[in-house]
Amino acid sequence: MGPWPERTKRAVVLWIVVYPTITALLYLLQPLIGDWPLISRTLILTLIMVPLLQFVLLPRAQSLFAKWIEPPRQTLKGAGHD
Repeated sequence: MGPWPERTKRAVVLWIVVYPTITALLYLLQPLIGDWPLISRTLILTLIMVPLLQFVLLPRAQSLFAKWIEPPRQTLKGAGHD
């Protein structure tokens, strides 16, 4: 099996960030909104989670995993492209 495609690697990084974020937010919000209807809990969770992911966590994770997601391209030696 060859190397993972970049798109698959990005999906793995996304999951690495999303899963613990959802788990932590559910744990922290449970005492405050645990008895609310599901649709209200989901609204609050996503209002907090989406901006947190978009502007803080995903950019940091993509920087951290950048070399794995898209490794530097190899140049061909002796191909006259010096």
